[in-house]
Amino acid sequence: MNTVVVRERLYAAYPGQTPFEVIVEIGTPYAFEGGDSEWVCPVSIPALNYTDQQVHGGSALQALCLALCMVRMHLTLVRDEGGRLSYTANGEDDYDIVSSFGLSDVSQNTN
Repeated sequence: MNTVVVRERLYAAYPGQTPFEVIVEIGTPYAFEGGDSEWVCPVSIPALNYTDQQVHGGSALQALCLALCMVRMHLTLVRDEGGRLSYTANGEDDYDIVSSFGLSDVSQNTN
């Protein structure tokens, strides 16, 4: 990954399992193959099996926004699968997806 512009350390826990560290990294968007009509934004969440991905967009802003959408989707899946996200390994400081990404909910869970 090129220069990391976002690095967030979270912890995920599923019922009856030990919490595990989730590192989210987003790199600097860059022009694909030196042009200016396609941009790439690297994103990685190894603990959630989303490693060294290259999100493409028509501009640097679009590539970055799409990378953020992918991060939100993967974090939301943890919640949808019955897990919790927090800032601490002991789970005392919940991570609120809406506070980070806004009101739009990508979850398929209607509960």
